[in-house]
Amino acid sequence: MTSTTHHSHGPIRIGDAIAPTADVVELAPRRPLAHVLSNTLTIVIDASLEATEAASRAPHLARPALRALRELGLDDRVEVQPRGLRWSHPGTTGVIEVDVHIDATAGGEDGSWLTIRTSFSASDEDARVRLLDAWALVGPLASSLADRAARTIKERAERDEFDDVALPALAA
Repeated sequence: MTSTTHHSHGPIRIGDAIAPTADVVELAPRRPLAHVLSNTLTIVIDASLEATEAASRAPHLARPALRALRELGLDDRVEVQPRGLRWSHPGTTGVIEVDVHIDATAGGEDGSWLTIRTSFSASDEDARVRLLDAWALVGPLASSLADRAARTIKERAERDEFDDVALPALAA
């Protein structure tokens, strides 16, 4: 059985771009008793799809998230994954997986849309409760980091300031 709760928070503005919506979606996913919380940000970029895709592959996009975790004293609880993080809590078996998906699509004649989706999933009931308890801090932090990454990608794509690099791991 899958249940879905959808909360729309209206348009988001980054610079001169407005995203249609910011959503928090709560699902009962593939894991028993687990929840998934997601932040989704979509912006318009005045650059080709190719330029936006190239700018989104910049390996330094994850550095602010890793610095924030280190400053909060949480870096010893986090294992970096190719497309996200795995967050554990001492003395417990459950983990929270953080997946980051960056997607670019064509938008208009010379523009594109950039979507950054950050999903948090809990492996068991204990981890789910910890995630919900921490969401007041984790949710806004994830949104802020996505905003920062989106601004960086937007600036680089619109100025054609990017290198043709492979898709990054968050450890870069």
